[in-house]
Amino acid sequence: MSNIEESDSELIARYLEGGDEQALQLLVSRHLKSIYNFAYSVVGGKSEADDVTQEAFVKIWKNLKKFDGEKSFRTWAFSITRNAAIDYLRKRKAIPFSYFDDEKDGQFAESIKDEEAVADELFDLAYQEKEVAKAIDGLPNIYREIISLKLSEDMTFEEMAEIMGESVNTIKSRHRRGVLLLKKSLEPYMHQNYK
Repeated sequence: MSNIEESDSELIARYLEGGDEQALQLLVSRHLKSIYNFAYSVVGGKSEADDVTQEAFVKIWKNLKKFDGEKSFRTWAFSITRNAAIDYLRKRKAIPFSYFDDEKDGQFAESIKDEEAVADELFDLAYQEKEVAKAIDGLPNIYREIISLKLSEDMTFEEMAEIMGESVNTIKSRHRRGVLLLKKSLEPYMHQNYK
């Protein structure tokens, strides 16, 4: 009998040690929605996100024995999902060149407000959820996935850096830029709602 309070590592151990399929099913169902949402934020389409999610879970299952139980399963699973999404886009030759831009421009990052203050200012406003979702979908991939991870998964910059194989400062810089782009794209709605 599975216990909902079990950690991801405990579920993995039950599956690997005893072949408990129910433990594996619980692990998958626990993370399916967020993995799908993250895949969607990278590839930008429902059927594409379905394909990437399926591929990611196959890779997760095949590599489950390699998972280090001392680490975060969520971070590990998101890393696999991101790699599956990038592989998918490469096969389709649909990765915008800007996706791999190196954004270590410290002057830009220092010239804007603290990202938490910008985010609070932006999301405290009573925007309709659809406009925010549409604006997030319109962001370049490199910003969209970070904004999505922050908003929907409440991931730390450290977790995102581990998933993306980047420095924490690079992730913070991308987050700041993404928030500013998001704010700019939502300005017309703000003016509409507050006239």
